[in-house]
Amino acid sequence: MPENQNSVMGIICSECRQQSVMDLHNWNCNKCGAPWEPVMAKKLEPSAIQSQTNSIWRYREWMEINPPSLVSLGAGWTPLLPATYEGHSVWLKAEYQNPTGSFKDRGTEVMVNVLNQLGARQVVEDSSGNAGASLAAYAARAGMTAEIYTPETASPTKLAQIKMYGARVKHIPGPRENAALAVREAVNAGAVYASHAFNPAYLLGQQTAAWEVWEQLGRKAPDFWVTPVGQGGHFLGIWMGFQQLYESGLIEKMPRMVAVQAARIAPIALAFHQHAAKLADVDLNAKTIAEGVVVAKPVR
Repeated sequence: MPENQNSVMGIICSECRQQSVMDLHNWNCNKCGAPWEPVMAKKLEPSAIQSQTNSIWRYREWMEINPPSLVSLGAGWTPLLPATYEGHSVWLKAEYQNPTGSFKDRGTEVMVNVLNQLGARQVVEDSSGNAGASLAAYAARAGMTAEIYTPETASPTKLAQIKMYGARVKHIPGPRENAALAVREAVNAGAVYASHAFNPAYLLGQQTAAWEVWEQLGRKAPDFWVTPVGQGGHFLGIWMGFQQLYESGLIEKMPRMVAVQAARIAPIALAFHQHAAKLADVDLNAKTIAEGVVVAKPVR
């Protein structure tokens, strides 16, 4: 933890490895422009788990953040459900049981606590639905106002959920990427960017899914972890969570991590199979029913 009492978490650039501390407007590296990641320098000790707490805050000491006034809707500690897939026994992590029905609540709950501790009262985000609904709910809980920039093709049901929590919705014409460009204009004008793509506190919250499964499997790592990805924040956070367990000597090996993308919009999968160093170009106007993972240019 940074010693500065105004700092709530240390951060490190995902590319140039410059270190800094979180503040309300430090949303990407001022040296190279890459996204920040949370600094996790502490060895994870099982004795620090608050086992009486059935939410992400059972790992409060592992996350090394301690907001004086906790903002919570009870994200985390979702069950593992047994299932059979093509003859194989698998476990399904029931993330739809999070407060707004999405895994994004894990990252949002941590992010909003960090932003609240730093004094944020108004926040903006770009989203096709789930992230916007999650932020809208947590912003309302924290007494913040939220403005969500959404593509015009966003699901009416998801937009209704965002509005139900009291956030203002700004419809942006064109593909999903246009909403990201529009919110950046507001951020450049001084708005606080509560981004599920850029904010390192969001990644920290996503690590809790890995820690929960480790506990639920008898303090063991699974052989494989399969996750659909758009920006990939859930996937990356889970990988980081298992990495922390591995480096702390709590698992013997990392799980095999499998990222899944929609066939029509799959920049990460295409680049992987083409052995390319950069993301593959995709049709920004391509349509898919998997609208939650429609991200042509993931920032990470």
